[in-house]
Amino acid sequence: GQEQITVELLHNCKAVTTERCDGACMRSFHATKADGRESLCDSLGFTKKEVDDIETFYCKNCEYRQHQCFACGELGSSDKDKGAEVLMETRSHK
Repeated sequence: GQEQITVELLHNCKAVTTERCDGACMRSFHATKADGRESLCDSLGFTKKEVDDIETFYCKNCEYRQHQCFACGELGSSDKDKGAEVLMETRSHK
């Protein structure tokens, strides 16, 4: 079966990254400490082997379906089945 890896790190950096969330946000993250160190950013802290073993990666935002509104910065539900407060298409409140 597929292994699902989730993380608590919600940092989003504009630099080159090595792991992309397979959830709705599709954000990219620095997977290893070395990757983050090169860009002066936090990393997920995975080893190279752990990264190689990841089949499916979901960040905590996507796992819990909670995303930030781009306009106000507040965290809100993005779960369409439960009346989403934040629309993933625009990341803004309804």
